[in-house]
Amino acid sequence: MTTVMFVSPRNVLGLSSPRDRQVVANDLKGYLVNHLGNVRTAASMWTMAIVGLSIGAGYFAAGVATTVILFVILAIVNVFEERTILSYSTLHLIVEADDRPGLVAHLKTLLKGPERHVKTFGLDKNLNEQTVMIEVVLHIFHTETPEGITENLSNLEGIHRVKVRE
Repeated sequence: MTTVMFVSPRNVLGLSSPRDRQVVANDLKGYLVNHLGNVRTAASMWTMAIVGLSIGAGYFAAGVATTVILFVILAIVNVFEERTILSYSTLHLIVEADDRPGLVAHLKTLLKGPERHVKTFGLDKNLNEQTVMIEVVLHIFHTETPEGITENLSNLEGIHRVKVRE
C-alpha cells in the first residue's frame, strides 16, 4: 500500500495569514527575477555548443533547424518574462533629511512592501549639520509608481529632499 501525502507550504512554513503568504510570494518573485535569466543564458550556451558540434559533424540541416527553434523559444520566453516575472523597475532614491533617532528604521519600514524589494541601502551622515543622505536602490513591481513612493517619503517629518533616478 502506498500513501501519498500533500504538504501545504502554509503548514510547513507557518504561513497562516494572507499577508505572510504575500511576503513569501514576493520573496520568491524576487528570487526568480534575479536567477531565472542566468539559467536561461546557460541553457542557451549549452544548446548553441551542441548546434556547433552537430554542424561540425556534418549535420548542417539539423543545426540550422535547432537554431531556428531555439530563437523562437527564447522569443516566447522573453515575452512571458516581460509580462509576468520581470515586470519591475529599478529606482535609485536619494533622501536628504534631518538626522533624528529612528529615521533610518522608519524609512526601511516604509520602503519595504509587497510590491517593493530593497536591493541596497546606504547612509551618509553630516555630523556638522546634523543631516543624513540616504541612498536606496529599490525594485518596484508594475503596480507601484515612483511618484507614489516619493510622495510617501516627502510627507515624513524632517525630509528635505527626495531625488529619484530610474
